[in-house]
Amino acid sequence: MSSVRTRLVRRARSADGFTLVEAMVAAALVGVVMFPVTAFLARALRTTDAQGVLQEAGRVAGDSLDAVRALPVGELVRGRDAAGVAAQWAAAPAAARPALASMVAAVDPAAAAGAGVGARLPTVAVALPRVDGVTVRRQYFVGRCWQRTPSAACGTAVAGAEFVRVVVALTWSGVECPAAGCARLSATTRTAGTTDPVFHALAPAVAEPTAQGAAAGTAASVRLTAIAGAAVTRGTR
Repeated sequence: MSSVRTRLVRRARSADGFTLVEAMVAAALVGVVMFPVTAFLARALRTTDAQGVLQEAGRVAGDSLDAVRALPVGELVRGRDAAGVAAQWAAAPAAARPALASMVAAVDPAAAAGAGVGARLPTVAVALPRVDGVTVRRQYFVGRCWQRTPSAACGTAVAGAEFVRVVVALTWSGVECPAAGCARLSATTRTAGTTDPVFHALAPAVAEPTAQGAAAGTAASVRLTAIAGAAVTRGTR
């Protein structure tokens, strides 16, 4: 009996520390599995935050363009002094430079130096409320361009119809942004005329022409006269 008891004690002593080894191996396996999962979750959170800022920038850009379209054309340039505009264009973000190259800077010759800071469309970047801890800055670039023909692009050559173009530039910095920072551009173009075109919605009423006669195969000329509605010039058909 004593020999059997001795063998059992020896077997029990030979398993000393085995539970600790199991725990260490299990912890190592959990660490190996959780490390890439944790990295994936961190990456997903960064991407989600970056997309949230990008969506908010898109919303702000849309609201900014709506506000620009609601202003009279004269208010787009009013108060933007030459010195402020020159400094703004010189410090424009790299993403906005291609758009600025297609127009000429618009200035208000009556604006005093420094007045652009308080203009309706200021000449300085304005910080917007923070989005997910990120500060977004908005700038308005106002310029003039000319369209030579209806199918041509609006450019800097002074010929054809004149337009006022407003470029809204939103810039911010983040872990998902390049070294120069992230940027989102939106633009709208307005006719440079200070008066809106007037369209005659009331179609003219035409007097019933009298009976006409002509030889077959020959052109017939009929004089039409407007008797009501918008005024039109007399003509023939």
